[in-house]
Amino acid sequence: MKIRIVALAMALCGLSLAALAEDATQKPSGLSKNSKEPIAIEADALEVFDKEQRAVYTGNVIVTQGDTVMKAKKMVIFYDKPADAAGGSTTAAPDADTAIRRVEADGNVVIIDKDQIATGDKGVYDNATDIVTLTGNVALSKGPNVTKGAKLVYNLGTGVASVDAGATGRVTSSFVSSDKPKPAPVTPTPPVKTLKP
Repeated sequence: MKIRIVALAMALCGLSLAALAEDATQKPSGLSKNSKEPIAIEADALEVFDKEQRAVYTGNVIVTQGDTVMKAKKMVIFYDKPADAAGGSTTAAPDADTAIRRVEADGNVVIIDKDQIATGDKGVYDNATDIVTLTGNVALSKGPNVTKGAKLVYNLGTGVASVDAGATGRVTSSFVSSDKPKPAPVTPTPPVKTLKP
């Protein structure tokens, strides 16, 4: 069933509002387990398959949580709804207690986390491990420094990334030296004295 993008922010991403209200001892239900920032999702279209607990976003999809931004042409978000206390069944639609379980991104995937940018053809985020895996034409850059390979595994919680060469054979890296020539020290000029005649 199709719903408006606005409903997405209030329904599926209503989980973000719940994450803000949680205390430090509880696990947030957001994109990164280490963040209690709200999650915002923008897209050209959204289709929700509630029985399958799956939402499909298409067209310039952007997911933002704090300093982390994930972009792609298409994203499939798998979510869990809480069991009803009385009968053990799930609620009828995503609400504030909904938790994102997994995100599958396809097409020009870009992940920006503070000062690091990771790109690839496809990406998968797993909430249980807080890990993003990118495959296909993978690149990880920080400033002018770039590392390329076939597969990137990036832990959002720790900020640790590993790149695998895959069948291509090798991982390549390009580093730009940050050594800039130091300016010559400035010697103060003594004041000029004017002699009176």
